[in-house]
Parts: sequence; structure tokens; C-alpha cells
Amino acid sequence: MTRAFKTAPFLGPDGEILPGSIAEAESLQLGGVEQWLMIRGQNVANPILIVLHGGPGFSDTTFLRYHTPQLEQGFTVVYWDQRGTGRSYHPDIPRTSMTVAQFIADLDELVELVRKRFAKRQVALLGHSWGTALGVLYAQRFPEKVAVYVGVAQVGDSAASEQASYAKALSEAERQGNAAVLRKLRAIGPPPHTADALFVERTCAERLRGGLAPKALWKTTRMLFGAPESSLLEIRATFRAFRFSIECMWPEVSRINLVQIVPALEVPVIFMLGRGDPWIPVEMSVAYYDALRAPGKQLVWFEQSGHEPFVDEPAKFNAVMLERVRPLCAAASETLPELRNVGRLSLPGDELLPDARAEVTHHVDISAPPERVWPWLVQMGRQRAGWYSWDLLDNGGVPSADHVVPELQELAVGDVLPIKAKGQDGFTVLVLDPVRALVLGDPSLLPSGTRPDPNTPRGTWAFALEPLPSGTTRLHVRVRAEYPRSVAVSLLSPIVKALHAIMERKQLRSLKQRVEAHTGPR
Repeated sequence: MTRAFKTAPFLGPDGEILPGSIAEAESLQLGGVEQWLMIRGQNVANPILIVLHGGPGFSDTTFLRYHTPQLEQGFTVVYWDQRGTGRSYHPDIPRTSMTVAQFIADLDELVELVRKRFAKRQVALLGHSWGTALGVLYAQRFPEKVAVYVGVAQVGDSAASEQASYAKALSEAERQGNAAVLRKLRAIGPPPHTADALFVERTCAERLRGGLAPKALWKTTRMLFGAPESSLLEIRATFRAFRFSIECMWPEVSRINLVQIVPALEVPVIFMLGRGDPWIPVEMSVAYYDALRAPGKQLVWFEQSGHEPFVDEPAKFNAVMLERVRPLCAAASETLPELRNVGRLSLPGDELLPDARAEVTHHVDISAPPERVWPWLVQMGRQRAGWYSWDLLDNGGVPSADHVVPELQELAVGDVLPIKAKGQDGFTVLVLDPVRALVLGDPSLLPSGTRPDPNTPRGTWAFALEPLPSGTTRLHVRVRAEYPRSVAVSLLSPIVKALHAIMERKQLRSLKQRVEAHTGPR
């Protein structure tokens, strides 16, 4: 089961949210499956960089966020947990959907989403390990959407790489006289490997290079818990997802031969290779680099690195990305007037709190037109239709309505949607634009309102309906708040954010389910 999470905003020297920045975490439907994104960048005018993690099924976000936050200075970075990975893992994902073709389709949906959102002609792709196969295959199919392709630990002929990796591990175990590793390697035999045998081979190779020594394990632990968005629950889910994805996809992935099927690309290419990569022997990556035809090629060596140069040599990795990759992204930085330039998406109600210290935005795509979604928003409130979240917490245990209630469809600016049983306290309707936007918040934000105490926190809660092609709707939900700085607020803020994330995630999922269940033929 996926879990909501937050990511800290970029703050200016005055402690306010940096204008033009973006720091959002959200789930969305790609290929009919809920998948999670985190988008971070100090300036949405920068080129878009989509990270294609390895595995399949092993997100690199934690390591990148720990070692390479500088990327977010020069790019708008899209961290994507692919189908079946990390927060995008769920045991109900159809195993039949775990195919290379489906991942390419998911990626294209994502590319189209971010291109339109940020009004950019192209994106830059950063692939790592398995992600390099996905990136190359995508760039081959959609070169007009890709400004530059970057491959870290680049895949070439997968089957040949696995054979070479196993042979190297066996030879190194013999050289070191490591009897335990030798027994394990000989027991699984040479490739092709099952998923279980692959895990054994990878573990043996890492042990031989010292990656499982106490010092190395401590370094990894620091990274796992040092990244801002990490948690123990997510780490556990990561390994469950990794096994699920490998079991589903390894038979197909291990047979990919890019040397044969992608002999040329129409985009600039940069390979970054760790000299000591134990899993993808560098000679196999170099063979593909030499054979590949492209309008521009660069090969960058990381002499002190293994499979993950961004972990082993982060300073050099950051420098290459900012000094070599970014200059190739002119088209990825270009703003297109024909696309809706939202950057940081402006929503109704933003103008009511121009000095907001905190802002969190989520959205969900609903398979129904806006006019079918709107009635469910209008009827919200305790002692009304409920809030569609955890009813025990926000509705006194009374189940939220599972149908549109006709007598609750009348609403006006100034009305109060109750949050308590007696209906005296609640969220005041600040903006009411039927079938477009509903903004709730503090009554002092009304034109006629006055703020009794400048130290009193105030906030807005906006629901905006965006019509999408084919009769669907994107429901944007944004919470903004202004409050005084204090020690108490600093201590309580993480708790409040976590609770809000849990409640809002439940609300969006429940709304989607209810609307779609009651949307008939149009």
C-alpha cells in the first residue's frame, strides 16, 4: 500500500517559499496504475530532468536526494517511482502489466504531463542501470520529446553483460580465495539466472568489492535515513517492490540487446561509467557506446566508482550534469506558447494568502467530466456528506455519503462547512465558481472580513477542477497557510503535515472511487 509523503519547499533568505520554485509530491494514474512522483526545482524555468531509476524496481531517489541536491538548482527534477517500485508498489498490480512496452507507455504519459504542465518542448532523461534501457528505448521512439539522454551504468547487450559479470565475480572470488562466495556462485551456475539466482550473484559481486563490509553498510544506512523523504516503512517497501519487479520483468529485461535493436539515436548522448562497476562490466557499456550512432556522444569515466557514480563520486557527477548536460538542454528549457505554462500551477485562492509560509498541492485524475465531480465537493462537511476521508477522525464515525445528496447542492460564499458535530465551527466558503473551483478557509479572508489578531494562523483549502481530454477531470487540491514563526510551530509542523497527508490522500482516493462508481454513460 502506498503512503503519502511530503517534501520540503525551497525557502528564500527571508524564510518564505522561493518564488518560481517547486517542491511537490503527488500520485497520479499512469497506464491505469497509481504511481508516485516528486518534483523539485529552484526555478521552473530550468530544463526538466526525468530520473529513470534502476532495478527494475529499485528507486534511486533516496541516494540522489542525499548526494546530488545540486541537481535541483539547475533542473526541475522529476523523481518517478516506476510501476511496482517504492511508493508505486502495490500487491494488486497485474503482473501481466510489468512489461517493457508498458513502462515505455507509462513514461510517455509522464513526459506528456510534465511537458504540458511546464510548457516545455522537450525533457532530459537520466537513466541508471535498468533505467538506461528504458531511456534508450524511449529516446529511439520519441526523439522529438528528448533534448539529451544520459546513461549511468549503461546497459548494452544484457545477456552478454550478465555472462561477463558472473565470470568476473567467479574469477575475483578465486583470486581472493573466498571459498564461501565460490560455493554460492558455483551453486547457481552461469546465466541465464532466475530472480533468486540473480540476487545471489549480485550479492556475491558486491561482497567481493567490499560493499557489504560494516563500513560500507554504515554508509548506506546513513544515506537511507539521511535523505529528507526517507522513512523506515519506505525502506521496507523498497525491497518488497524490488523483488516483485525483478520476478516479473527479469526474463524480458535480461534479454534486451540495445546493440542490435537501437544502433542509433537522434539525440545527444552522454554515458557515465564507474570503472569498478561489478554488475554491468564497463567493457560491455563501452562496446555499445562505440557502436551507437548519435549526433553527439560523450563518455565520462568515474575512476573511483562502481555501479552508482552519483554515490561514489557525487561532486564530479554534479559537475558533469550541470556543466555538460545542462548546456545541451536548450530545447528542454524553451517555453512554448502553444502549451499551457503553469510552472507552479496557479489555483483559485492563491491570491487570498500572498504571504503564505507553507503550501502543499496534490491532484487526482478522475474518469468523469467536471460537472459529475462538482456535486460531491459542494456537499462536503460534517453533518452533511462528510469529508470522504477517515470518517472516525473527521466525521464522528459517520460514513461519508456514497451518493450525491440533492438537498446539499445549494452553497454560497460565506457559508460554513462544519467540522464539529454542532456545526458552529468549520471552513468558510471563500470562492465559489461552479464546476471550476471551491475555496474554503478562514472567514477573515473574505472581502468583508478583518483579521482580529496578526499572530493567528490562517489558511485556505482550494479544490480546482481541470477538464482533460476524453471527458476526464484533474482535481487539484491545495492547502496554503500563513502563521508566525515560533518554536512550537516548528515542533508541531511535521506532525501536522503528516496527519494532513494521511487525511488528504484518503480523501482524494475516496472521491475518485465514489465519482467513478456513479458515473454512467454520457
